Amino acid sequence: MLIKDKLKKLTNITIVQKQIIEFMLNEQYNLKHLTMTQIAHRTYTSPAALSRLAKKMGFNGFVEFKTAYLEELEYLDSQKDSIDANIPFKGNDNIMTILNKIAQLEEESIKDTVQFMKHDELRKAVNILRDSQIIHLCGVSFNCFLGKNFALKMSRIGKRVEVCDIPNEFLYTKPLIQKGDVAIVISYSGGHEIIHQMIDMYEKMGIPIIGITAYGQSYLRDHATVTLTVSTKEKMYSKIAGYSNETSIKFILDTLYSCYFALNYDYHFKTKKELSRYIESDKKTDISVIEEND
Repeated sequence: MLIKDKLKKLTNITIVQKQIIEFMLNEQYNLKHLTMTQIAHRTYTSPAALSRLAKKMGFNGFVEFKTAYLEELEYLDSQKDSIDANIPFKGNDNIMTILNKIAQLEEESIKDTVQFMKHDELRKAVNILRDSQIIHLCGVSFNCFLGKNFALKMSRIGKRVEVCDIPNEFLYTKPLIQKGDVAIVISYSGGHEIIHQMIDMYEKMGIPIIGITAYGQSYLRDHATVTLTVSTKEKMYSKIAGYSNETSIKFILDTLYSCYFALNYDYHFKTKKELSRYIESDKKTDISVIEEND
């Protein structure tokens, strides 16, 4: 959930907290130039009241809360001139217009994902994969399909990834999970019930969780060991297809695969090449660009 949405939906608030919330929603970017003392003065409250609201919102303090809120506003503003991810083309668009709009949308989605990515978070996720025995990938619908693509890539360099594509069967995988394993949990909303159950199970077993989810607060983000953020442009249902989030999720998984590959580059490249040469030895081509030289 976005901070601005959570502020609007917050329940059991005091009159003082209501004053602060209204001020923050109205002032938005102006908060950047105001200190905690100045905000307290402008809202006829106190720094202590600001801190209490921040903690109610799930932050350690008001400065952290204000910073996250301003970052959210900047991200939402950056999306205003982008292609509508929900309805990227119209019924009267010709096929080349559709082609270029989808290309632009997917390019914007990848750039968006890169903007979210932080070095330390990505490094932490890659290190978790490096130190793991087996990767258990949990997702629903298309996320499961994208997970299988990731699992196939990883298997060809000798890393085992288990993907269960029957939704309610996820919980039956518990006996297969061992200490030293890791879970990758993919959920755009971060709030699907089966995802909640899986997260709870992994936590109880002490299994680290790499979360891949949309921007904003969610159950998955709150409980993951490390979170990688998906381009957040699409609504849940009112869209032509999941062009943006699927592109973003695949890009994140491809990045994880590539970074893991680079940990032992020469060995992985040799393993992948020799396996492909053995299995695909009967492939022939007259196209020089794709023809093998050895």
